[in-house]
Amino acid sequence: MRILINKNNEIVGYSIVGNLDGDIEVSDSIFPSTFRDEYKAGKFKYIDDTIIFNNDFYEEEKPSIETPINSAPTQDSKSIDQLKIMVSNLQKQSLQGTKLSMQMAQQNAKATQKIVELENEINKLKEDKGVE
Repeated sequence: MRILINKNNEIVGYSIVGNLDGDIEVSDSIFPSTFRDEYKAGKFKYIDDTIIFNNDFYEEEKPSIETPINSAPTQDSKSIDQLKIMVSNLQKQSLQGTKLSMQMAQQNAKATQKIVELENEINKLKEDKGVE
């Protein structure tokens, strides 16, 4: 692995693959097992071919940015709600159309079956009477 250190020997960058400008190569065996999970620039130091935790390291707390919640609906949210209703209605109409189509297909199959039965009966009657 390759590391980049500053003048205080703090590790300010590392690379598993490739190089960093001004980096040095170190053995993977000297890295603490938690290095990759805990890494932050300056949190570890490279001293005498060892990597140690930097006791002077501290994280500055970043102020949280709260997003105000606007309870009044905006024009965009109203439009989105209307579109949701339209999509819902279209889905219902599509489902109804599919059901109707399936019912028509079943009725068509029954009618076709009935026609075949009637033709068979007509042919049987013709044969019985000797008519072609």
